[in-house]
Amino acid sequence: MDENLKIFKEPMTLKNALSALRLELEKKTSIDWDSTTVWAGNKLQQYIWENWKKDLMDQGFSWPKFLKLMRFNTDYAILWLYDKVSWEDFLNKIKASIEGPLGKAITE
Repeated sequence: MDENLKIFKEPMTLKNALSALRLELEKKTSIDWDSTTVWAGNKLQQYIWENWKKDLMDQGFSWPKFLKLMRFNTDYAILWLYDKVSWEDFLNKIKASIEGPLGKAITE
């Protein structure tokens, strides 16, 4: 795995805000808001991009390309939000996507 992409601090304030948003949305309807919640304002994606931006750009990623890759990791973002996977496991999954066939296809 790319050692340049370091594991960085879990954004607990953001996680708590996203959890509160999900609960608030679910009060209003019976719709499953999980996916919408982890994409709210692209805050989670932005946080990851800000921490890995230089290394991602060196690998051919732009912000739009990174968002495209993150779209395929929405399920892991939801698992992280529900405390089903750790922050480290979530970031390692993203790193694997970056280095694997998906990341290569996106940056070609």
